[in-house]
Amino acid sequence: MDDAVRNYKYRRATRLRSRYDSDDGGKWVTTKKKHRVHLNEEGMPDKGNPHVIDFIEDKALDNELKRIVGLGHEKVLVYDQNGKLAFSKDGEKHGVKLSSEETKMLKNLTMIHNHPEQVGFSLEDISLFVNKGLKKLEVVLPDGEVQSISKLQGEEQNQDGFFKAWFGVDVNTDEFEDYYCAVLRNAGIDPDAYEWTEKESKEGDRIFERCVREFQARWAEQNADHYGYRFTRRKIK
Repeated sequence: MDDAVRNYKYRRATRLRSRYDSDDGGKWVTTKKKHRVHLNEEGMPDKGNPHVIDFIEDKALDNELKRIVGLGHEKVLVYDQNGKLAFSKDGEKHGVKLSSEETKMLKNLTMIHNHPEQVGFSLEDISLFVNKGLKKLEVVLPDGEVQSISKLQGEEQNQDGFFKAWFGVDVNTDEFEDYYCAVLRNAGIDPDAYEWTEKESKEGDRIFERCVREFQARWAEQNADHYGYRFTRRKIK
């Protein structure tokens, strides 16, 4: 091996080891794809490549998300920075009421929850994430899709800009109308009908909200990083 390469690898390894205290109870491990990641005392990654850390955290959270997907009511689970469960709470079909004491605990923590219906993040979800300073917020939908929003490490978060942009996503476009009409037809509702029944009107409203949240998620996939955040989607099996 060339001496320059050998010296570089030695210096890099020394820098990695210096990022944590030797007596903190944690350890460095090598993943199957040869990435070096530091695990804390709880076995959760806390140092290394941010994308690798996110992947490992996602896998750990998936096990918990599988337990709440498909519930007929919303359930919240909150984890501290060591990956340990801080608290959990059951709610109703369209939300979980957190006390003022519970919301004060949320800064830099991770929250996961489920939605009983096939709709993504709500106004309340994004407001809680932004205003309470959560590190990560995830929601699992009935079909197993997981939407995740988190702070980008080392980046400054533009909270107001992100919040306004998320809920300012333009749905007055041909693309949205085509998508909405396609979902209506898939549900057995004729978008061109002169008049809908009361049942069709209620279902149409639910479908419209679902489509709006889908387009907000698509926007976030492309633009969240401009505001200091990371938005991803994945499936749990």
